[in-house]
Amino acid sequence: MGRFYQNYFNLTIIYVILTLGAITMVFPFLWMISTAFKPPSEVEAYPPYWIPKTPTIANFTEVLNRAPIHIYLLNTLLVSTCVTLLVLFFCSLSGYVFAKLELPGKNILFLLILGKLMVPFQVTVIPLYLLINKLGLGDSLIALILPFMIGAFGIFFMRQFIISIPDELIDAARIDGCGEFGIYWRIILPSIRSALLTLAIITFMDSWGQYFWPLIVIRSPSKMTIELGLAFFTNQYFTDYGPMMAGAFISLVPVILVFIALQNRMIESITHTGLKG
Repeated sequence: MGRFYQNYFNLTIIYVILTLGAITMVFPFLWMISTAFKPPSEVEAYPPYWIPKTPTIANFTEVLNRAPIHIYLLNTLLVSTCVTLLVLFFCSLSGYVFAKLELPGKNILFLLILGKLMVPFQVTVIPLYLLINKLGLGDSLIALILPFMIGAFGIFFMRQFIISIPDELIDAARIDGCGEFGIYWRIILPSIRSALLTLAIITFMDSWGQYFWPLIVIRSPSKMTIELGLAFFTNQYFTDYGPMMAGAFISLVPVILVFIALQNRMIESITHTGLKG
């Protein structure tokens, strides 16, 4: 019985810590929603309060009138979708190569790719910017897609999942005359669907929230993403928090819908990878 109560106590402590962590993470999101529906007088009220006394949608109307929010959303959706599809293809193909093919220097190359995970993006910004301009791709949506179409994390994640696929299945396909790309397309991809969905969620959310790189390479208002568009509600001396929070809420809706639709697959994939990777 003593062991039972000890385990119960440990689980209780874990759940309390996780609950406090969840509340901490949710707090800014709930405050954003509350502010989005507040009139200016309530946004600046002190002490602040959670529930708006006179809820209004004026902030959302102002967002739609002051900035072409639909263009920013379409640009962001296009960039995020293209980046996600390219990452899924190139990372899964690279993961298959590193997991199942015997090539000279493969392990050394894989270690170098893992080393890329330790290099902050800010370190590579200047050479990347110079390269993009050299190619004549500055101030274009392609400049937001090209540098992120493959990533070290995606290669590592795909490799760890593909390793769990039996070699006998691949050998049987080779005996039947299937080429390497055919094995990848007909056997590997159907076997890692849950992992692909997980990587798709991570990549889509990361690409959707990009701010630093678009701020550097994009200058035309018609090519801005939603994160850059929200900067219209901030100037040197004043921040219009109501419309800004309304715009932020609009920008999060697609990401939330994607996560809700695919979260079960994501949990399944992570569990499967942890057991067999």
